[in-house]
Order: sequence, then structure tokens, then C-alpha cells
Amino acid sequence: MKKDKTKSPTVTVAKKYNFNLIMALSCAVIFSLITFVLNPIYVSVASDIITSVTIIPSLVELLIDSLDILAFVIAYSLIIYSAATKNASYAIKLCGIYILGCLLRRMATLLMSIGSISQNDILSVVVYFMLEGIQAVIVTAIATSAAKKFHFTAAQMEKAARQLGDFSNYKDLEFTRVYSRSNPLQSSALKAGIMLSAVKIISRIIYDISYGAPDGASEILTMVIYYFSDILICVIFYTLCWLIFSRLYKTDSTLKEQTQQA
Repeated sequence: MKKDKTKSPTVTVAKKYNFNLIMALSCAVIFSLITFVLNPIYVSVASDIITSVTIIPSLVELLIDSLDILAFVIAYSLIIYSAATKNASYAIKLCGIYILGCLLRRMATLLMSIGSISQNDILSVVVYFMLEGIQAVIVTAIATSAAKKFHFTAAQMEKAARQLGDFSNYKDLEFTRVYSRSNPLQSSALKAGIMLSAVKIISRIIYDISYGAPDGASEILTMVIYYFSDILICVIFYTLCWLIFSRLYKTDSTLKEQTQQA
């Protein structure tokens, strides 16, 4: 008797999208590109007499910052989505993979400077790694807390709806609006974006205090642009997370419909 080779319809997003593999690969590719390619290029063009006075160092720095944001988007969106649709332990596991990636990145940065490493270099690496690790833990805590609250409320609403026989007010995890405070995906992503912008703004304030007051209108304008870009990080982060959530949610909903029809 031949075995039925037809795939089971009870496929989940966890099987369609391997979040562990996506997290590991994205960290490896993005962090390697920054550490082994862009950082050496930046040091080279910034220390060169000719290129240092051009726009090239700023463009390379912008590219590094953009890739950093992309790493945050991929890592945090996977953590948040896993917390809301799977369980807290899965989200914590993804957080661990991301932190491990950050650790390897910072260690590689030190190895790239071997032979000329100073205490300041070591301190900088430690501070950056701790900051990245703390941010990831905070995002995971926010996501798991929001997911727990949402599922508890949804369970209570569903129970009440079954008792009354009226499901008009019952809402499952919806993803139809730009922002919904009750949606754990969107609320967690917004808080994570605000945190990223806040860290950037605080770092810039500390730098500006140590640098001194701006000299002239051009420096003031430059400061305003930089602070505006720091605030814009939150908007960009949330938008990209929204797109990822929308894609994952659409796939998840389609697979659930296929399962119910089977």
C-alpha cells in the first residue's frame, strides 16, 4: 500500500518560516558586512586627507547606521511576533540568538584591531554589547508582557461571547489598522522604536555636551537635522516592523483558513 505523500494542511508559520535560522543568518550577514567591510572602509576614508573632507565618510556612516537599524528591525520583529503568536520561551530563545550574534560581532571588532587595542577600545566594545543586550532583553520583556495581557483579555472576551452567544464585540489578533493599542504586535513595536530613538537622542545629547555649544547657524541646523533623524528612526523602525508583521500575519491567516477547510 502506497503511502500518502500529500503534505499535512496543519502547517504553521513556525514551519514555513524558520525564525531561528532567519535570526542567525540575518545577524551573521549584517554584522559581518558592517564589521569586515564597512567599518574598515570608514576608517580608511575618514583618515585619508583627500576623502576625509568629502561626503564619502558620512555616506559610509549612514550605510552602517542603516544596517544597524535593519538588524534591529529583523531581530525585534521576530521576537515580538513570536511572543504574540507562539510563546514566551520561543521569543526568549530568539533573543538569546540575537545577543550571541551581538557578542560575536563585538569580539570580531576587537580582533580586527588586534595589536593596537587600547583600554578605551575594550571599554567601548563592552558598553556597546551591554547596551545591545539590555535593549534586546527589554524588547523581549515588553513583547511577552503585551502578549500575555492580550491573550488573557481575548480569552475573557471569547468566554463571555460564548456565554452570551454574541461574538460581535469579540476580536482576535487583528492587523487591519496602522496602529492599534490593543494589538500586542503594534504596541510592542512602537515602544521598541521609541526606545531606539531615545537611546540615540540621549547619546547625542551627551556628545553635544562634551563637544560644546554650537558655533553659528550652520552648526545649529546640523544639530537639528541630526536630532530629527534620531526621531525618524522610530518611524522607520515601526513602519518596517509593520510590514513584516503584516506579511507574517497574512501567511498565518491563509494557512489557518486552509487548515479549517481541510
